[in-house]
Amino acid sequence: MATLCDTRQQIVLGLKEIEREVSANVDSLDKQIVIEKQYIQKLDEYIEKNFPNLEEGDVLTQDFSKLLKKVFPGNSKIQTAIALKSLLLTNNSWAKMAEEHLLYNMPTGYKPKRGIIDIAELPEASLNVLYKLVRSQAMSDALGFGKGIYGKLVVSHATPRSVATKDPTGAYFETSQNTINYPRNVSIRINDFLQSPIQRKSKLNYGWKDIIQEIDNSIDKLLKSDYPKMIKGNIKLEPKADLRRRLIRFFILNMKGDARNQTIIRLHKDGQYYEIASTYRASGFYHDISDEDARLGKVGKEPIFINDGYVPLEEFQGGKFFIDFRAIGKRGVKLQQEIIKQQKRFRPLDDELFEYQDKEWNDSVKRIIKAINYTFKLSPQEFNYAIDMIEGKKGFLPKGQDRTAYEDNIRVKLRPNMEIFKMLSEVMSKTAVFTDYWDAPNQKKSNHFPASYHPVRLPDIYKKLTNSLKSKIQDYEILLEQAIESNDEAQQRVLAKEIQTLQNQIKRYNVMSAELRGMTLDVVAGAESSEGELIPSIQIQKFAKRVTNSIPPLNMRATDDAYYHALKSIMGAIERNNMLAGLVFNLGRKGMTPNIAKEMINNYKVPFGFNNIQSGMGPFNTSNEAITGKLNKIPFVNISPRKFDSATRALSGYMSAQLLGGLPTAIQNITAVIQNMHDQGSKLTVSAITEYLSKDEGNSWEDLIQRSGVTNFRDLFSKALTNDFIDDSIELDTHKKIMAAVIKYLGYRKFLGIQYQTNNVTNDKAYEEFEKDINKILDESPAYVAKYENPIDVPTAEEAKATIKEIRRKQRRNIVAKLINFSISREVDYVPYVGNNVFTKLFRQGVLPKLSIIGKAMEKVPFASMAKGEQAIRTVSFILGIRKAQEAGILNPGSPKDFLAGGENFHQYDLAIEIGTLFSRMANFGLTPQEAPQSFYSSAGNFIQKFRIWGVQKYASDYNTLKNGFMSTLKKAETDLLTEKNKTTRQRLKQGIIYLKLFTRALSQGGLANVPLPGFGLKLPKLREKNPDLAKSYSFFRLQSVLVPFFELVMFNQFLVPGARYAISRIRPISPLAGMRSDLMAHLFILPKVAIMLWLFMDDEDEAEKAWADAIYSAFRNSNFGMPVITLSEFIFSMTTGYTIKYGNLKQIDADKRNFDDTIVGQALQLSIPGKPLLDLTLYEGIKQVKAPAELNRYLDLQFFKD
Repeated sequence: MATLCDTRQQIVLGLKEIEREVSANVDSLDKQIVIEKQYIQKLDEYIEKNFPNLEEGDVLTQDFSKLLKKVFPGNSKIQTAIALKSLLLTNNSWAKMAEEHLLYNMPTGYKPKRGIIDIAELPEASLNVLYKLVRSQAMSDALGFGKGIYGKLVVSHATPRSVATKDPTGAYFETSQNTINYPRNVSIRINDFLQSPIQRKSKLNYGWKDIIQEIDNSIDKLLKSDYPKMIKGNIKLEPKADLRRRLIRFFILNMKGDARNQTIIRLHKDGQYYEIASTYRASGFYHDISDEDARLGKVGKEPIFINDGYVPLEEFQGGKFFIDFRAIGKRGVKLQQEIIKQQKRFRPLDDELFEYQDKEWNDSVKRIIKAINYTFKLSPQEFNYAIDMIEGKKGFLPKGQDRTAYEDNIRVKLRPNMEIFKMLSEVMSKTAVFTDYWDAPNQKKSNHFPASYHPVRLPDIYKKLTNSLKSKIQDYEILLEQAIESNDEAQQRVLAKEIQTLQNQIKRYNVMSAELRGMTLDVVAGAESSEGELIPSIQIQKFAKRVTNSIPPLNMRATDDAYYHALKSIMGAIERNNMLAGLVFNLGRKGMTPNIAKEMINNYKVPFGFNNIQSGMGPFNTSNEAITGKLNKIPFVNISPRKFDSATRALSGYMSAQLLGGLPTAIQNITAVIQNMHDQGSKLTVSAITEYLSKDEGNSWEDLIQRSGVTNFRDLFSKALTNDFIDDSIELDTHKKIMAAVIKYLGYRKFLGIQYQTNNVTNDKAYEEFEKDINKILDESPAYVAKYENPIDVPTAEEAKATIKEIRRKQRRNIVAKLINFSISREVDYVPYVGNNVFTKLFRQGVLPKLSIIGKAMEKVPFASMAKGEQAIRTVSFILGIRKAQEAGILNPGSPKDFLAGGENFHQYDLAIEIGTLFSRMANFGLTPQEAPQSFYSSAGNFIQKFRIWGVQKYASDYNTLKNGFMSTLKKAETDLLTEKNKTTRQRLKQGIIYLKLFTRALSQGGLANVPLPGFGLKLPKLREKNPDLAKSYSFFRLQSVLVPFFELVMFNQFLVPGARYAISRIRPISPLAGMRSDLMAHLFILPKVAIMLWLFMDDEDEAEKAWADAIYSAFRNSNFGMPVITLSEFIFSMTTGYTIKYGNLKQIDADKRNFDDTIVGQALQLSIPGKPLLDLTLYEGIKQVKAPAELNRYLDLQFFKD
């Protein structure tokens, strides 16, 4: 039991904290909840008067609740407020959860003083809910977290926010919130360099996107006839697209300097033409020794590489990157000047990136080190050694240390948390970034552009570099032998060190090549179509850094998405470190147990696609490792967890592309705005919708919302990534052709029986043909690929086949990504190749014009696509949150622009973003696995529950809506009893009585005791002022009491009103309303529905059986199971009963009245025809449907079903 001194100390500390809170300028959600100090002073005076000799350690002789009753007799509201505040002061995580709940459920018309919420002024009902939430969490059993049947069910099927309420330490809440916010935080950091900065201090008012836009504007100003005049070569791209790619490549390579500041493309010294560095070689100098030492013959470990072998740009690779500015006279000169101007604008932007990443990344590393010391009491050296110990390796031993004593000391420090440390070591090793492995200068340079490389290039690059180094080693070994023969010891030392340096480089390339396929993937937003960014493990980050510096920079990305990819690597590393520091720190919280730590670490893994993520439904483990382990027991099956994950994501994405493209789906998605009406009321919601639809540019929310990251889902489908898809397609297509040429070459050599001769390659006819093939591929491709200068660089047949296989996998994912993009946003991406075949002409002349018209038309309709609908409902919630906070005085009044840089409310920018994001997330839920229950964490679990990620969160929200409505009528003493541990039988009986009282109170407080149907005739606005939680419950129940019976008894019931759904669904607005119904209420309605059906069919035993069949099917249909399982259950239901959801009894419905798409085969074709939404719009214009003869329908359907 707590000591009175502890309690008094807490209250005194609370008084000081309250004084600080009230005087501070509130600019974030932290410390939003306070209580007037007069109440604390009164309590403090009572304690001093009645316990004058109180000393620390004195045992509390009377219950705190009794103490409050004595100090504030008859004032239950103040008693609850002080008890609540005393709890919130003991745990920041509880306080954050309470603050978020209160801000979202703030009573209508409530206006806190000075914009800070004084809980003593809140309606007592709101206090009751908050106290119950916090008290329940405080009294949770840490040892039982996630254990037992109930504990495992909660962790597997409850949302992270619900799971967090079972953790008394508050650590799980912090970790899950960091995991959820990770994609958003990365996006916010990236956006601060892609567009005008807000989050960081800067003198600039533009970003990378603005620079590219200016280049695009300059291209658009040219004449159509200018494009072919300015380009040279046989590249099969449309002239304008080709010129654009060349200009951006020129822009980037003209700024990318080496260690000596020599750019790849530069103006020749006579100023007449541009030249390009054709080679990238070791300079003979080193990073780790001075130039003077190098000149004296000393050899370092880290060679400095430089650009060399400059040739005229017009002659390089057939002039494929050459731009003839002079060919169009003054317009060309003006374009060239614009490129130079934008390069000058880019330089300060990139300088700021250098300073930013240097500070932020170093700070993130310091946070990890500090957290490790806090939780495990280890120094950085001890931590690194401990990681190696866990992995069974011998770590680096500091000088002067005895290994045995050093290891024993580490074990002693880890003993209290050894189990937790072992679990942590995996994620620490694979996601922490202690070395900046990306391309970044050691110092600010006048010529720099961050390099990133397409993953498909890397294996080939590593092999070429390795072979080149091996050749150099052979040359040095010959020289070394000569030095030995001549007894030149100095030369022997130099050559031996050179050989050692080269061998070390080869080792790095080999390590990187071997690790390439096993690196952790940062999938960021969990996109089904996302390939993800590779994350080198701690052990190879130092290799990655050194290898990156030695890769010829001509291989780097040089397209308009290049800077985005570089930013993604840098910002992802910073945020991962910050998130990891938070995880480690939270693992050190008081009361931490291994079972809580296990779930925290498992949640942390989700954005990074770990194959051993714990995910499952009931007894079934759906982690990639578990599933592939079972699959690989089948003869001839051998699939890696990573390949399985990739295939599952691709299949899931394909289903999204096929099934989310319809207009009814988009409309159904929009109906989710009803959640705002339940939670905040019709008045505020309608006002927010009106403001969203308003065309007032002075009141535009677009910029503020984009900065918030609320609509980050658009990154998966938006036009911003179109060029990424295009560049990927070009890269993959080029490399696939090269690998095909390799296989042809190797086969030709084998056929001719030609033996490979290193010194006689000119006689190798196969190699001559191979060179011709490669030259043709490179001449026609806009991508840069270094030629095979030496036959030993050519991949083996096995390597070429493996590469083609990998390329095809990536191409399939690209196709899926494009299909998703079209289905979700109605935007079309294609590679602008030039071609004269019939399919190219048909696509350009027939398909593209129609799609362009459709796309432009849909841009003007707010809810015409899933992307626009999703953006709309999230924006409405964001607006609603800001406006409600402004009404309450928490945010200053003003327009959205006032919260941006230069606005009068800019000091509240962070608070505005937090509140808007909170409202959007609470009303519209999340779209990523980390925001859903654990059963969604793996790609397989996500697939099994396809299209249920929103529904499951809605289910939890509906449950909490009803629960909190009842809990708002609780009294403090009742809450204390309900949350008590180790209850006696008498206490359990009292609990039952309390629950009965809640129901009657909920009716009486709403003034509904005499109303037949709860919720009808109720004036909700008035109730929202006194009891917002109960008002939400009534608003929810009122709508669902109409919708659920209608859909469950009519629309989704095949027996009561056969064919009703078929008839009613023809009324267009009706079917999408299904999105407004509650699965929770549908589950609660199952037994009443069965009772109704049994009563109607009481004289027919066969019909009565159908009532139970319908009940079982309804339970499945409204469960967590997704589309694949529901479709299968519907098929089984139809086979066993002879009924379908849409038509009822198939025998009683004429086959010619049924649509082919509704047959079993028709439904299968919905998924099997690639790009069906695209075909629907282009061939049938979204209106015409495939009709099949009645005989075919009958054959396809009825033969499968029960007679």
